[in-house]
Amino acid sequence: MIHEAFHDDGAYRQAKRKRDVLVGTVGRAVSWKPMAEPRDGTSVVMPLYAGLGRVLIANLKLLERQELAPYEVIVVSDQDASALGNLENEVRSSFTEMQVRFVYPGKLARTLIGRVKSYEATRWLLVATGLAEASTRYVLLHELDALLTDGAWLRRRCDAIAEREDHFLGWRPAVDGGLTELDGLADGHELLLDAANLRARCSPADGLEHVTLYRGRRMALGAWVYPQTMAGRSSVLSDEAEAVVWAGRAVEQYVRLGWEPGLALGAHNDVMMLAYLRYVGGEPGVLSQATTAFEAAKGGAVEMMELVMDARGLTRGQVMGLAKQADRLERACGRSMPKEVRAYFQAALRFVEREA
Repeated sequence: MIHEAFHDDGAYRQAKRKRDVLVGTVGRAVSWKPMAEPRDGTSVVMPLYAGLGRVLIANLKLLERQELAPYEVIVVSDQDASALGNLENEVRSSFTEMQVRFVYPGKLARTLIGRVKSYEATRWLLVATGLAEASTRYVLLHELDALLTDGAWLRRRCDAIAEREDHFLGWRPAVDGGLTELDGLADGHELLLDAANLRARCSPADGLEHVTLYRGRRMALGAWVYPQTMAGRSSVLSDEAEAVVWAGRAVEQYVRLGWEPGLALGAHNDVMMLAYLRYVGGEPGVLSQATTAFEAAKGGAVEMMELVMDARGLTRGQVMGLAKQADRLERACGRSMPKEVRAYFQAALRFVEREA
């Protein structure tokens, strides 16, 4: 069986034209230069989206516990500095053991974010901007809502990429867009890469999703996967389930809800996890409001975090899965799940029962 994303030339050409337009529209918004003398150590690049400053705080709390301290954490915001209020100062005063640097894309980049309204393009633009700012050889592309509950996680990965002499090290294989594990490429999320190699051999636009032929197959290669086909060796260091708490589509759904109020999220509703993460980051009122929203919701519409979502299709299994992740995070922080967190997930379960 041939694994491809497109099974006829017409669909492939149509998708490629659409993708090429996106690359042409946003691909030149970021530029970088080769690293002259890469520093030792590992930097972390993390995108920050409007309204999720408290999720950043929660993430940094766990990142600060890593055995291997990052050389610096580069936070790239989709807003200008004035829109963040006191967040930058709060981060610097709260996390004195880490060097955290805020970076703000230029006016053109922010204009493109508002015009294109593509989460994929926005994430690429923020990550590429951070990579252009990095000065260390190794850089971790770290998701805002991925919290590291294993203190040895970053050290293990940095040791592995150096020992293997790889250029890309993923935490899981890339298996979307027609790829299989046999292709040997790494998923673009939580990807540790050799930024000196990347900036010498690729352009920022290569990090966008690409519709292309790969090994004679018609493929849709995800963000930061295409560079692996042209710039060195890739491998995967799989982690045990306890290593990372990550509701994989939470931030994407949150951003899309801002553009499409009332968006139906179906069974894979991850965005509700953000109310909990904002609570962890020091915003308990959001969790209380979200609990009330689930208790009062009728007709599937749930209003929380200044957004309205269509939560019809949310399942008991999904809620329980997110609650289990919250419990793992609490245990990693040395405490049991607080009663207000239990009440939140219980309210969501009652909502599911009413909507069944």
